[in-house]
Amino acid sequence: MMTFRYAVIFIVVLVSLMTLHLINHTSTISSYSPSLAFESTSNTTTTTTNQLSTGWNSTLTMSAIEKSPWLCDCFHYGSPIPQLLRDTPIPDPDPITDGQVIPLIEMTKLTIPDDDVMKIINNNLHWPRTLIITVANYGIRHYVYNWIRSLERTHEERYVIVCLDKALYDHLYKAGYGNHAFVIPSTWMHYSVSSNLASYPTQDYRLITFTKSVVVQHILHLDISALYSDVDVVWIRPRTRDYIRALMDVRGGGTHVLFQQDDMQQHRINSGFFLMRPTPIMRRLMADTIYIQEQRELALWDNTIKHEYQTTQQIAMNEALSRLKLELRTSRVVLLDLFLFPNGDTYFYKRLHDMLGTNPYIVHANYLTGDEKLAKLKENGLWYVDDTWLTSIDDSIFL
Repeated sequence: MMTFRYAVIFIVVLVSLMTLHLINHTSTISSYSPSLAFESTSNTTTTTTNQLSTGWNSTLTMSAIEKSPWLCDCFHYGSPIPQLLRDTPIPDPDPITDGQVIPLIEMTKLTIPDDDVMKIINNNLHWPRTLIITVANYGIRHYVYNWIRSLERTHEERYVIVCLDKALYDHLYKAGYGNHAFVIPSTWMHYSVSSNLASYPTQDYRLITFTKSVVVQHILHLDISALYSDVDVVWIRPRTRDYIRALMDVRGGGTHVLFQQDDMQQHRINSGFFLMRPTPIMRRLMADTIYIQEQRELALWDNTIKHEYQTTQQIAMNEALSRLKLELRTSRVVLLDLFLFPNGDTYFYKRLHDMLGTNPYIVHANYLTGDEKLAKLKENGLWYVDDTWLTSIDDSIFL
């Protein structure tokens, strides 16, 4: 009699669990939506464009990538992400054990750029399919050339500058660096950006940093590892790339990204220098970073939120990282040594390299703005650009 009673209880519990699973499996309500820049329905596109045009008069129309298919490759049972996306069911997506706490809907592919752009990219690849890359506009061309000079001094001959305007590309071409640069494809641009020197944390600055994320996202979708470096990073030691690559590979592929640190507590990464593999987890990280920053920017335009709520790429990326599994032994995210890859605070102010006698591989001149950045680089022997030469290129372009 007792056995029969237990059997009935077991069946009731089993049916209840299956019912709950079915309800969750077919749920179509989600509080987490894809990035507005990637939504494809006509109503959404019209609404977003109207929002931007009323909040800011320098926007572009939605790019061709908005029509690309979606893939939820990080779905797990119990997730708030709906099983039905765009009214098309996704059959039994595999769970990713070290995926995000909040799964992200991510695209299966992005638009491949034109052959001319791909030629520049392919001609500058390092083994194994790694690209040293930066993003810049005309207003910071002097820092671009200092970045190039530092690479040349460390014997790096292959690198790419993604130009946010034709003026910078023309300048680089005139200076003999046309085979290292291309104008950003229109499909990589969510919004137009200024050609002027942008100051932190203005809207121009934020949109330029936002575009950096989009560029890295596209590079990853080309199955290329991105060794991203801001132009205010000075490369100092030869074989820096080899050293970083060895750090990436030392765990047998367990490391997906190496970030420079932005503080001494190992709490924040710096998004101005990192090496990132083209893995699904990293592609989702970049998509999440783009989503977070874009949503905050749209909120600024719509609600005129105060200054403290303005979000740069680095803030968005740190928030996106907080959704990853960051357990020390199994994390895909690893931090570069602060003494060998110092930021502007630890190098120019705290002078840790002098205290410990270390020889950094690179120096990042962040924590500095305006004239102070340039002055500190010159004061520390890290400025390699001849001002007379730069002026001559400027003059030759506008003749």
